[in-house]
Amino acid sequence: MLAGGIGISGVSLFCKLLKAKNIDFRLYYGARSKEDIIMLDWFEKYGVPVNIYTEDGSMGQKGFVTKALEEYDDNITVYACGPTPMLKSLKTITKQRNIKAYLSLENPMACGYGVCLGCVVKTKDGYIRTCVEGPVLDSNYILEF
Repeated sequence: MLAGGIGISGVSLFCKLLKAKNIDFRLYYGARSKEDIIMLDWFEKYGVPVNIYTEDGSMGQKGFVTKALEEYDDNITVYACGPTPMLKSLKTITKQRNIKAYLSLENPMACGYGVCLGCVVKTKDGYIRTCVEGPVLDSNYILEF
C-alpha cells in the first residue's frame, strides 16, 4: 500500500479492513516533510504500522514513497492513492517491472455522479468517469490521467 500526501486518507479504511482480516500488507506513506504527515495516531489505534518517506528527509526515509518498491521483487500487488504525479510515476515503475497495481485517482469530481464529465480519464475502453467507474482502477487499464 502506497499513499502520498492526503492520499493517506484514501487508503486508511482499506488498511483497517485488511488488518481486521489478518491479511499481510505493508503501508508506505510519503509527504514533502514531517509537517505534512497526518493520521499517525489513527493508524496506531488500529495497529497498522506506517513506513514513512519524506522528500526532505525530516521524518522516516528520505525520498519519494515510490522508492519503497525497491525493497520488493515483482511478485506483489500495489494499491495506491496520492497526487497524480506520484500515481503516474508509480504506473511507469509497475509497468516496467510487470507489477500489478491499482490506483485510486484523486481527480476533481464536481458532481459526484457522472453528469458533468469533469473527472474523465482515458482508458483502453475509451473515456470513463472516475466518480462512477472508479476511482480505483487497474493501472494497466488507464492510458491517460
